[in-house]
Amino acid sequence: MPLVLHHLNNSRSQRILWMLEELSLEYEIVKHDRVNNRAPPSLKAIHPLGKSPILVDDDQVIIESGNIIQYLLDRYSNGKLSTPPGDFVSKQRMNFWIHYAEGSVQPLIIMKYIFYMTKNSPEMPWFFRPLVRKVLEAIETAYLEPEIKLHMDYIEEELGKSSMFVGDNLTAADIQMSFAVETASLGSEGQQAEARPNIQRWLNYIQYLLDRYSNGKLSTPPGDFVSKQRMNFWIHYAEGSVQPLIIMKYIFYMTKNSPEMPWFFRPLVRKVLEAIETAYLEP
Repeated sequence: MPLVLHHLNNSRSQRILWMLEELSLEYEIVKHDRVNNRAPPSLKAIHPLGKSPILVDDDQVIIESGNIIQYLLDRYSNGKLSTPPGDFVSKQRMNFWIHYAEGSVQPLIIMKYIFYMTKNSPEMPWFFRPLVRKVLEAIETAYLEPEIKLHMDYIEEELGKSSMFVGDNLTAADIQMSFAVETASLGSEGQQAEARPNIQRWLNYIQYLLDRYSNGKLSTPPGDFVSKQRMNFWIHYAEGSVQPLIIMKYIFYMTKNSPEMPWFFRPLVRKVLEAIETAYLEP
């Protein structure tokens, strides 16, 4: 029975598609389309959280990108996309990038996306929009942009040490990092391609690898495997799903209570941030 990937358009599940292709595994795709820029209810019929990607392997329903990647490495890769046996330094480096993508870079990208959607929401009254934009752009300038720059500079430096994230061969680390680096590079903090030639070189090569598949699937960008997959799920779930929300709540709290904010401006800022919390964070 082939693997089944529940794929959400324009999402991180494109990495799992890529990995399945690299491993030459037989699989089926069930496509789901966003509803109001959110994951559709159909995904909740597969898993209670209703998040993509979801990989179904017989009676197992596996979620979290990093967890799915590690599951495929453990069960199906036969060493491909991994590091040489016994090379613990390279394996640690590969595992670091797999966790780093979701634990450090992705929360910033998620926050940028939510801010973008909030600033451009058609449901927001036009007379309220300029002030909301001003508040969110202040948070972006004070926190998000410096943080994204910090990470992009770090990635640029690390990619100057080798052609790929772990040595000179494609590994699961490159697949996991692809979405985060590509998305971060689209923003104002990452558009200076000439200032980050190592990232641009790596992105060009990644695109070349993706272009090898002519079937269009990637056109949008031994042991107890059950127990190990479950352990890995919780490890990745903590950083990839829960931690971004906690970070955002903390930043909102610090912003709402900042002593540097004029007192007459504070009630309106709180109202804006609490509206985002009510619409997105709390659910």
